[in-house]
Amino acid sequence: AAGGGVVIAQSMYLLSVYVPMPAPPGDTFGLERWHGAAAAAAAAQRSLSPLPHDHADAPAHRPGQSGDGSSASGTASARALRQRRNVLIIGDSLVVGIGCKDMLVLPQSLCRQISDLLQVDISWRAVGVNGGDVRTIHKEVLE
Repeated sequence: AAGGGVVIAQSMYLLSVYVPMPAPPGDTFGLERWHGAAAAAAAAQRSLSPLPHDHADAPAHRPGQSGDGSSASGTASARALRQRRNVLIIGDSLVVGIGCKDMLVLPQSLCRQISDLLQVDISWRAVGVNGGDVRTIHKEVLE
């Protein structure tokens, strides 16, 4: 019985002092470009390696930036040839990037892999609830 009292006291203390981690700064959307044969070779190499890789050589492109097909610099024929798929990622703190310093890691990494595997550009948006379970996410995101 005494052990139960300690657990309750610790739980009450934690609830009173806990401050949730903030979401990372930056966008909750992006555009991952497929970069041709080099990207396919890199994807094949990543699938063979158990270690995560740094993708500093292939930054995410944001809608509206030069080269994403939304600016006047791209030709109509180049835009017509390039395929684009839309991905909506719905989830909890992993999806909204809680604990990440600079950007959303899971959605961007997932869409980069999909882009490389399908050989298409991926336009993505991440929506989620920090600490949400299935009911909370359904209520706050889908309703």
